Amino acid sequence: MISDVEVKNIFDSNEIPENAYKRISSNHLLDFYLGFNNINDPSLLFIHSDKPMNILNSKVISINIGKRTDDNYALTFSLKDINYLDLFCLFCSDIINSTIGLKYEDNPMDFVCQRYILWQQMLQKVNNHCLTEKEIKGLIGELFFLKQFQMGLLILLTIFLEILEYNVYYLQVYYLKHNG
Repeated sequence: MISDVEVKNIFDSNEIPENAYKRISSNHLLDFYLGFNNINDPSLLFIHSDKPMNILNSKVISINIGKRTDDNYALTFSLKDINYLDLFCLFCSDIINSTIGLKYEDNPMDFVCQRYILWQQMLQKVNNHCLTEKEIKGLIGELFFLKQFQMGLLILLTIFLEILEYNVYYLQVYYLKHNG
């Protein structure tokens, strides 16, 4: 088992250079590697003899499928937006841990592809209800403006009430003087 924190530590450590990968565990029956692709994006590489199904990139993860010189297939999941590194580390640990116990003949390539599709569907549903960083900053700005506006409005209201109170006092004095 590998945790998302351990995955992040591998990406954060400077032990893996660009376009290089490190095998996750010699105890895992399947060939998973963590590293960086040729443009230095954090990546999860899975090597297997079965050809992967056709899966699509997401907004955050790009997919690369290639046939290797040893006739195995390489399926690479690469993070496109570093702002989602923590989520990508969780994804990597889930893919790796969910395949523990699968054997080579259990069709793990299809399992990995289906698991990615489940993640993709889950994140689509979550992303429909989440705000982007830009939207969050905009809302913070609006709240700050409203707070400032509210403070200004509170000051105006206080001044208005003081004027009103002052006028009511003088109206009472005037009334008492003339009606006695």
